[in-house]
Amino acid sequence: MPNFRYRALTENGDIVSGLITAPTCADVASRIDYLRLVPVGPIIEESSTRATRLSFKFEQRVRSEDVTIFTLDLALLLKAGARLDRALELLATDPDIGRLRSTAGAIRSSILAGESFGDALTHHPALFSPMYVALVRVGEASGTLDKILQVLANDRGRAEALRRKVADALRYPAFLLFAAICVLVFFLMFVLPQLGAVLHDFGAKIDPVAGAFLQLSESMNAHQDVIGLAAMLVLATGLLLPRQAKLRTALIFRMVRLPVVRTIVALHQTAIFSRNLEVLLAAGVPLTISLRIIANMMAAWGGGALWTRVV
Repeated sequence: MPNFRYRALTENGDIVSGLITAPTCADVASRIDYLRLVPVGPIIEESSTRATRLSFKFEQRVRSEDVTIFTLDLALLLKAGARLDRALELLATDPDIGRLRSTAGAIRSSILAGESFGDALTHHPALFSPMYVALVRVGEASGTLDKILQVLANDRGRAEALRRKVADALRYPAFLLFAAICVLVFFLMFVLPQLGAVLHDFGAKIDPVAGAFLQLSESMNAHQDVIGLAAMLVLATGLLLPRQAKLRTALIFRMVRLPVVRTIVALHQTAIFSRNLEVLLAAGVPLTISLRIIANMMAAWGGGALWTRVV
């Protein structure tokens, strides 16, 4: 169905704008009238394909920290007594949430169009995980949305702090490994061939280990084109893989079947399950409902993708 952009006047005299998906322009007008809004401009049809493409490009650049700040600020505004649409309007102009400001405005427009907060979040799956949306819907149904958003923000903050510590701990060893590989490749392809030519000219007796390295060096120099092409493919894969969700998921599903990786994934599954259950219980969700929410998400992921990061 096409998307229609509108501008309307609220009962308080504020001008709002939004995007409504409907079969015809008349249906959009009836929805605007149902929301007790007065149109102040023409209802314009937009290209849904273009909007989806632009939204995808934008969301790929949003940081996880921006979502955490957005969640925490929204919880604080709701605790202070602000309405949800007013809180989202304030966040849409808040520079602290970075590139998420446009998304906050889009969520507000969806709410003004008659959708619930949880349904509005589903339009941005790259930013808000199924667990995030499920908790928001529980908060809307129970009237504890501010508390649940606070719990979500705290949990995301702890997870991001842990990821930063792990990344900081691995950054220096990764740099040393990369530098060692570069030095080894340079030695095998540029230094060792010259040294091997000198040894062959003098007819020196070569140690078996040194001979193996000389043969490896000769083989690498004989296949420079293949090695360069393989390096370019690896680099291109590393750059494109994070942007291709389906390809990344298929690759991960194959990797988790490996013997050693399977054990690590099983332990990670238990940790993720415990973490999600802790978040649900801390938000005041009963145990039976918490287990049902997690079970529904597992069923939606095919029953075995609990290792996926869901919060």
